Amino acid sequence: MSQNVISISRGPQFRGGKSAYLFIVLLFLILAFVLTLIFGGIIPALIMAPIIVLLVFLVLDIQGVDINKEKNLIRTYKVHPWGKVGTWNELQDFNRLTLERRTYSMKVSTFYTNLSTIQPNSHGIENHGHFLTLLVNKNGRESIILAENLQYKEAKKESVEISKKIGYPLEDTYNQSVADSRQRRRR
Repeated sequence: MSQNVISISRGPQFRGGKSAYLFIVLLFLILAFVLTLIFGGIIPALIMAPIIVLLVFLVLDIQGVDINKEKNLIRTYKVHPWGKVGTWNELQDFNRLTLERRTYSMKVSTFYTNLSTIQPNSHGIENHGHFLTLLVNKNGRESIILAENLQYKEAKKESVEISKKIGYPLEDTYNQSVADSRQRRRR
């Protein structure tokens, strides 16, 4: 890969949390593979090996972004056994980085529940927050996630590093909203 290509891996995404069943199948196949090798079944083990490799890539769902400064191109990619797969787009359509805090809700279900611990209006829903470093296009309608962190301090550090690497200004919308909120409380 060229030195002018900046690769930012977002790491395993686990298919957005939807790979639990595949993970169980993968564990079963790994166990079967090991037992097959132990008990002398080389041919079945050779058949299972490529299936296991494919399942590992499906379960992990490794994603990222490549930025080619020389050709002024960007692509989001997924890693497959044969390499990175993604479509290159024009980088000049994007002009800034933003650091944002986003929240998402998760429905939580358990096998047993102590009814006295459930909040009156929660209905088993938990809210979680995380910080995203986004590459935003000129009209602000499209963005590409470059990094995701749970802690603001880590997110800020990584956003500043990415900003220096690709040469785009960083807009810290989270820090600005906190400062605005403090300003309003002082009035």
